[in-house]
Amino acid sequence: MTATERGVGRRTVAVLAAVAVLAWGVALLGPYQFDDAGVVVTPGAPGWLGAAVAGLSHRLRPVLAATYLADAALGWGPVGAHVVGLGIHAVVVGLVARVFVAARTDAPWGRGPWDAATWWVATVFALHPLHTEAVTYVAGRSASLSTAWMLLALLAVAEGSRRRSPAVWLGLAGAAGVLGLMTKEVAATLPLLVVGWQLVVARGPWGPRLGRATAWLGVAAAMGLGVLAHGPTYRLVLGLVGRVPLSEAVVRQLDAMGWLAGRFVGIGRPSIDPGFGFVDPDPMRAGVVAVAGIVAVLGAVGVWRRAPLVVYGLGWWGLTLLLPYVVLPRTDVLNERHAYLADVGLVWALGAGIAAVQDRWPAAVRRGLVVVAVALGVATGARNLDYRTELALWEQTTRASPANPRAWANLGAALERLGQLDAAETAYLRALAREPRDVQTHEAAQRVHRARGSRSP
Repeated sequence: MTATERGVGRRTVAVLAAVAVLAWGVALLGPYQFDDAGVVVTPGAPGWLGAAVAGLSHRLRPVLAATYLADAALGWGPVGAHVVGLGIHAVVVGLVARVFVAARTDAPWGRGPWDAATWWVATVFALHPLHTEAVTYVAGRSASLSTAWMLLALLAVAEGSRRRSPAVWLGLAGAAGVLGLMTKEVAATLPLLVVGWQLVVARGPWGPRLGRATAWLGVAAAMGLGVLAHGPTYRLVLGLVGRVPLSEAVVRQLDAMGWLAGRFVGIGRPSIDPGFGFVDPDPMRAGVVAVAGIVAVLGAVGVWRRAPLVVYGLGWWGLTLLLPYVVLPRTDVLNERHAYLADVGLVWALGAGIAAVQDRWPAAVRRGLVVVAVALGVATGARNLDYRTELALWEQTTRASPANPRAWANLGAALERLGQLDAAETAYLRALAREPRDVQTHEAAQRVHRARGSRSP
């Protein structure tokens, strides 16, 4: 059976497209949220755009900052920012599917016919509600845009393995990697992901594969030196290294990884701000993730020849969630948007499993695709409705993460802006009950209390 014969048919594709439009169309209704105020660029006096572009080199994440300038130049406000975010997501979905095809066939640039397994990969990644923060939340765009650059680099690596001029493709992949680093620092994991691709996924004699892997270590060194030469990035790295003891950072990350894994399979409520930095990690959940990781590593030795994409995909997920945030520990540990890059590996592993059974149960695979797409589409549409107002977002977040004081403080700020002072004071006091040292929340609670008193009869 050919790849074309294993496809899903035009009617199914039309259903998938309709579900995607309905699920993500809701995102266009949302306003700017929370940290968006710190990234959204407001057009100024004549000549503002040229001056802003000239100053990009002095900004942290200048490639990301350039997209926010594009939002401002477009002039559509929140709708325009969401259009750009949805466009980036669509590009990433296409790249996720093309790299999946490139890993299994010799089709140039992964443009071979999409079989049912590829449609599963594209659909699950496109419609998963866990990815809403990286797509709908304007300040979360760094996750989707850096993922796009990293996948483009990996696709160039896969293409270079087939061509006679590998240096050209190595240069193209390196350029995409640097753009990824100038978008978000997590792209520093790209060289290790490329080495893993050459050792686990790439086909052909071992000699050339090892040579390409070694060359990428040199590219990694050059990328690292280049990024550290960028002042804002260097200061960021310098401020993060060593802030948290290694053992504590590992436990925190494993706990957060378990939380994200649960959300990927539909366990628990989504939350834009889980607040891991405010609560002690769950040692049981961290232990389960650690044991699962050890078992996965041991199992990979025996199955990687038969299921290389499963091994590579799971390794991708673990590496991108653990390594960068242990080396550069964040106060917030992990948020939903960090799952965006990591879940690329999970959907590849899922697609490899679907590919193994699609010839035996083709009807079940196709029907299952539609059912999963509709379920994910409904969940993503509902999640996008949480972003329809600032108040709705933080009400949902406090329900999902009631121990997070920042969520209560943000709910209080949203209520205060709406003039609901009684409810705002209650929210601020709940935040202070969980984090009594928060000076800003203390001031906000006192301000609202005075305002309530001044309007009393």
